[in-house]
Amino acid sequence: MDEQTRRKLKEQLFKEIQSQKLGIVARREIDYARTVPSGSLAIDLALDGGWQCGAWHVLWGHPGCGKTTVCILSARERIRHGGRVAWFDTENAVVRERLEQYDVNPDDIDFFGGSGEEIQDMIEAILHAKISGSPAPFCYDLIVVDSVGNTAFQAELEAEAGDNHVAIGARKWSVFFRTKAELLRQAGIPVLLTNHLHEGLGKYEQDRMSGGVKLMYNSHNVFKFRSPEYHRSGSSVLGVTFNAFLWRSRFVPADPKGIGANTFKLRVDFDPALGIAEVNTAAELGRVAIALGVLTKANGEPTLDGKSKYYKGELLSEKIEGIPDALAENPELFQSIHADVRQKFDQKLLSKQKNHGMISEAIVEE
Repeated sequence: MDEQTRRKLKEQLFKEIQSQKLGIVARREIDYARTVPSGSLAIDLALDGGWQCGAWHVLWGHPGCGKTTVCILSARERIRHGGRVAWFDTENAVVRERLEQYDVNPDDIDFFGGSGEEIQDMIEAILHAKISGSPAPFCYDLIVVDSVGNTAFQAELEAEAGDNHVAIGARKWSVFFRTKAELLRQAGIPVLLTNHLHEGLGKYEQDRMSGGVKLMYNSHNVFKFRSPEYHRSGSSVLGVTFNAFLWRSRFVPADPKGIGANTFKLRVDFDPALGIAEVNTAAELGRVAIALGVLTKANGEPTLDGKSKYYKGELLSEKIEGIPDALAENPELFQSIHADVRQKFDQKLLSKQKNHGMISEAIVEE
């Protein structure tokens, strides 16, 4: 999308929001149990199906820990399913080469910028357009803000040297989260927001999210990203494993300590010769298969203590680290385990939907 087209679309969005504010928006029942795939089986497992529709999802961590990569994978998944993505890039962190690395055509994503007030107004316009059923170019299926911690609001842009505007962004985003939560629920669009992590100083030894507790507790899901693990061969980086866990959630049980089932590892392998990056599906499948009990101990019992190296009684690898290689070398085995994982995963989703009253018990039993 060129600059002239982007500016024209931006003006249309502002007109759209003004017209929508004049009328009464009809309420639509959107169940939070409805999810969309994230592009990663491990993330889908942690969230019991994927990104909840009509919810704020905050990805929180240090620079370079995988937040933007997860957003790119989610955008790619939406595009592959015919959806449209609106991306508000406040850090200029996404360049064409990075998107092309992950097999994403940059022209398939609509990028926007602006001050904090403009970004929030455009998000509100997109939500109103989704509710009213407006056709493209207003209708989007995923919104990404990368990042809220780097958003500059008008008061900061117009400030003189020495002016004090501490935490103005946190307050404005916090109010936006609270006041637009119902509008977002009606629109049913998942919104991904990345945010920075700051280490505590002095007596504050805890890690702090940029914006503090206001953003933490007014979002619906908060993923905390740990330091990534790099896989090298000499001076070349062959891959990276991103580590994160569901720190807080209003929908599924979270684990603030990051040691439970809602943790995930996402390995991305690089091909320097071709200039591409791709998720290591064998490594991801192995971890998810262990978490769901598809891979077990020799006696068939599921466990998370590193002894789940058997599939239907057959040893896959002497070491659990060798499971991804075993799956990659045997496509039939990969497909068989993948089918079992999908079956277990679908059963879990059906049970979740039943608990939310979306389907009858008879369908679950079938």
